[in-house]
Amino acid sequence: MSKRRKLEVADTTQWSTAAAVPLNWDLCILCQTRTCEPLICPTVAGYTSLINNLSRFAELNALPRSINLEQMDDGSGVLTTLTTKGAKYHKVCRNKYDAQKVSRLSSPETVISDTECPSINTRSSTTVTDIKTSCVFCNGGPTVVRKLINASTTDIGPKIHAQAVEMQDTKLLAKLASTDFIAMEVKYHTDCYTSFRNSYRSHQRLSSASTPHPHRLTYGSVMSELIQYIQELFLYSNTAPVFKLSDLTKLFASRMTSLGAPTDEKSINRTRLRSS
Repeated sequence: MSKRRKLEVADTTQWSTAAAVPLNWDLCILCQTRTCEPLICPTVAGYTSLINNLSRFAELNALPRSINLEQMDDGSGVLTTLTTKGAKYHKVCRNKYDAQKVSRLSSPETVISDTECPSINTRSSTTVTDIKTSCVFCNGGPTVVRKLINASTTDIGPKIHAQAVEMQDTKLLAKLASTDFIAMEVKYHTDCYTSFRNSYRSHQRLSSASTPHPHRLTYGSVMSELIQYIQELFLYSNTAPVFKLSDLTKLFASRMTSLGAPTDEKSINRTRLRSS
């Protein structure tokens, strides 16, 4: 029989705000360890995809405490910093934060029950239609009015992939084995591509309207860090810690400010903080 623990208001001043160890840009930015595995220095599109995925992990409170997104920004922006520093990573480490992992985290409803077996979007189940002969967006073929256009620029693949990741378009992502659309001979209808871009613009507007703080990366990282702190305090405390929402709000705002993102307590989304 488990021992009952006494309820006690937690002392949130114990949360460490000490500066983290600086990133060693000569090592993998994700694990910071020296191994025999070769390091990969990706293209700008690769950095963009990684940033989007890490941001989603942070927003979903699933980013390991060992990864600090603020350290990847020297003030010029994360993408610029990674590019300028020539950031590298191990393929194994990068695979831990790919689009598929993000989709699984974002879609808890895809868990299969004993009595139900819902369809899951995979490359094997989605690519029944050949993207070389049909539209990558609607799976439709060419018609007299709607001709198929060949992907002819090197940036269109990474751009569509990054936008699909941000919108969590799992059906489209399941068709993309690579971001090199030219090599894959990807084709699309002009109106379908226009519709996709319009959907992305709408997604951006909704995201900007619902984002609780302009410092998106910092917000997600601090949220993840706070959740882990609460879990560890509950796990190792002799009592059952109770956290006051007002204390957590002050703590959150203080941590954001210490990381260079001045934040007022009133700007913190308390509903989200409570549900987390």
